[in-house]
Amino acid sequence: MSGEHQEAIALEAEKTEQRKKLNGLFRDGCFAFEPEMVKLLARVEFPIVVDLNNVLISNNQPLEVNPEAKKFLNDLAELGEIFVVTTANNWETVWRRLEQNGLSDKIVLMVAENYFKPREEWTRSQRAVIDTYIAEVLKQGLAEEFGLQEQLAWKELRVKPEVARRLRFSGSAANKRLAPLFSKPFAVPIIDDAYEATSDNPGMRGFLAPCFEPHPKKGRGLEKLNTEHQSLKEIGAAVKKYKDSIR
Repeated sequence: MSGEHQEAIALEAEKTEQRKKLNGLFRDGCFAFEPEMVKLLARVEFPIVVDLNNVLISNNQPLEVNPEAKKFLNDLAELGEIFVVTTANNWETVWRRLEQNGLSDKIVLMVAENYFKPREEWTRSQRAVIDTYIAEVLKQGLAEEFGLQEQLAWKELRVKPEVARRLRFSGSAANKRLAPLFSKPFAVPIIDDAYEATSDNPGMRGFLAPCFEPHPKKGRGLEKLNTEHQSLKEIGAAVKKYKDSIR
């Protein structure tokens, strides 16, 4: 066995152990914006955030798995570490669904309680994670690229830039404002079928996925909705191209 092959095996074992540790912590209800969690997440070289509902699995009953999901995740796993994120709660229930459908092998799962809570409930140390990230973005001259440049509207509203930038990471669980968790010098890719997650998400690079919903509610108009969305195969190629561009 060559040294290069042994190194690859060791690296994969390390990644597997890392995923196991993170999944265990999220299963136990850990909040990702705790400073100690951020230290762990920052070790991930190339994180890829993937929405669960209406991308990998449908949202309406009866639930169905996207037939493209398994290959899509396998292809993404060749590029980086996959974080499947959902606005649902109950980590173990979601994990069982993924496991039963062969989608849990190379992912880290985060449910809403792992990454979102009302801003007034955040502790000082959790808020400091946001401030530290913003300071690093400004230091590296990435404010405009990451959507954190000073805006005229802030001055008109008489809001201090540091306050306005912090508020950019507010919103709902569906917004998935997760960039500070990974502390990367590049925008972290996020694949979602919702505009609120893929556009105007500071520090994230959005890839708009088609909404997978075999049983749409009346009047949803999915055919029209999906006209601007790339296929999962196209998204996989686009994420690879993006990764290659930042090396």
